[in-house]
Amino acid sequence: AAGYVESLARPGGNVTGVVGPPVEIDLKRLQLLVEAVPGVSMVAVLGVFGGPRFWEPATRLLAVEVFSATPVGFEGGFETALARAIGRGADALLARGGQGTAPNAELIGALSARYRLPGIFPNRRFVEAGGLIAYAPRSSDVDRRGADYVDRILRGARPADLPVELPARYDLIVNMRTARELGIRFPQSFFAQVDEVIE
Repeated sequence: AAGYVESLARPGGNVTGVVGPPVEIDLKRLQLLVEAVPGVSMVAVLGVFGGPRFWEPATRLLAVEVFSATPVGFEGGFETALARAIGRGADALLARGGQGTAPNAELIGALSARYRLPGIFPNRRFVEAGGLIAYAPRSSDVDRRGADYVDRILRGARPADLPVELPARYDLIVNMRTARELGIRFPQSFFAQVDEVIE
């Protein structure tokens, strides 16, 4: 979409490698959140919202509503944004990339715990700081594949001929201390999918 490559399969230029997850991964994150915390009905979204059309297939299927909670121009910051989201009826949180979420991962994770708002996040840092769940590309795979690309290019491969790769494996990470503090008991069907537990 940004025009860096002609297609993922055939980049056609000097840009290739391993990229982050597709935007649709947030629909999977929403599904996991609803599965982990049955009864969720109103989800506040921090980061780039994407508009109602992006969320509509998942919200209809999962019987939940989503709304943007990102502070406009960061007025009042993330703490104010979460307080407003709760005032609007949010009973869960989903953080996406953009709008300052990544550099504020620790703050947002800690705030979600303080405001007792179960959330799902795009990487482990949020969960280490008190967030409930992360669903993230397996970092060891991404690092290994990136190193492989560097090696191949240094040995003479042309970037134009190396397909751009999306992450193949994801880790589901939960913070059990936060779950206990929120009184959440994960359903067995959800917990069976968990790759890492943070205590």
